[in-house]
Amino acid sequence: MFYKPILSDGYLPGKCTRFDTAFILRDIVVSRGDTPSSWLGHAMSTPLPDAVFTPPADYEFEPELQGPPPREVPGEVWHGLYAQRRRRLFTGLLVSGAISLALSGVPFVNALAVYLVPLEYLSWIGAGLLAMAVFTLLKDRFTAGPYRYLREGQPLVARVVELVKAPTVTVNGQASRYAFTAVIEFLDPATGAIARYPAKSSDFIDKNAYQTSFRVGDYVTAIYLPHKYPASLRLYGFLDLMPDLGLVRRQKGEQKTTVWGMLWGVALIFGIFLGLFWNVYAYGRYEPIAFDHRLAMWPMIAGAVILGGGFFLGIWLHERRTQRQRRERNALAEAAGEAIEVGEASAFQQRGLHGWFLKIILPFGCLLLGAATALCWCFTINACLDTSPADLRPAVITEMTMTTHSFLFRHYDIEYMVPPDASKMTFLTTPEHMEQFTGPAAIAEVHQGYLGWPWVKNLRPAAAEAANAQANQPR
Repeated sequence: MFYKPILSDGYLPGKCTRFDTAFILRDIVVSRGDTPSSWLGHAMSTPLPDAVFTPPADYEFEPELQGPPPREVPGEVWHGLYAQRRRRLFTGLLVSGAISLALSGVPFVNALAVYLVPLEYLSWIGAGLLAMAVFTLLKDRFTAGPYRYLREGQPLVARVVELVKAPTVTVNGQASRYAFTAVIEFLDPATGAIARYPAKSSDFIDKNAYQTSFRVGDYVTAIYLPHKYPASLRLYGFLDLMPDLGLVRRQKGEQKTTVWGMLWGVALIFGIFLGLFWNVYAYGRYEPIAFDHRLAMWPMIAGAVILGGGFFLGIWLHERRTQRQRRERNALAEAAGEAIEVGEASAFQQRGLHGWFLKIILPFGCLLLGAATALCWCFTINACLDTSPADLRPAVITEMTMTTHSFLFRHYDIEYMVPPDASKMTFLTTPEHMEQFTGPAAIAEVHQGYLGWPWVKNLRPAAAEAANAQANQPR
């Protein structure tokens, strides 16, 4: 029996991919000709054996669904996940917009806007966020949304046949959002035959934060809108209207991720990005003049082995632990009839040409990153620990550029030469420093460096330097 597709969120081009679990199941069935259970194997909860669909005689629909339409919307929906998410969205937009407008006039923020492009448009961003908050409030006030199912929906009895938790959004190969998909069977109100349908929950970020209020084999309520069957068919619990129905937050003791673990993860990610930012800054600001990179060969080799190799080993051990923990959780979930987690295949599990490419580029990239980090650290030590006197040399400025990356941040560079060396160097600087130069002539303040690698500490306009020298001459 083939699965019917549910509404898909489609595909977003670029590095962010969004997909719908039900469509993946449908596509695999069509292309391979087998059942989703046989394709997923242990990745999905063990399906119930074929049996007669026999709902219990005493099964009752939820109290808010009893009675003919139009029904009243109960006050409990204010505590449901859908209402909570809408309130958080409105509050987040309102607070973010107000903070953006308040910060748009702060001098320190305006100074940072020279380098961080979004800060330059902070007032427009704040006004846009406030407009979105107002639009969200009006939409919730004048549109029915999923509450229409409470007022007009036609409930029917269904049984959960299979249950799976899978990623729905991946960013740069890493899952960032998850959702449950429950395969339900029910008597088709149009044909009277037993049909199956994959019902998808709303997305959530923390994969360990939620569980379902039902298990495989449980009888649950499905619902659809009259005259819109089967397009409007939904699992009632996955509408997130009533508290403690459908998606249920796990108790704190049941969550595997601790506060300290989250803080450690955030600190680690922040440290990695800070290290990468410093590498870029050190290479552009402290690069020695006429430098032969063979002088740093041994530090770069050590950095590749220790830093790059350690980083790659950490990734490999993390993937092994993640896969082991997933198997353990799935074994317990399968025994309890809970959702089985389907994970993204790691770089070590990819197959085909793409898989081999990842297996080659990942270790090579880690080694290269370690070598580059060691080189930038050497540049930093050579400059920051240098106490040698300044040697003023004439320099020639060839170009001054401002580069904007992805409309997010900018950096400013002065390209120059220090004769008799004809090689061009780059000096990372600020807009205020660049405005001091009115011609190509400059004076380079050269220091010998702590490691013996000469580097330029500062560039000065030649005209200003000559004026200062003339002013300091005795009369």
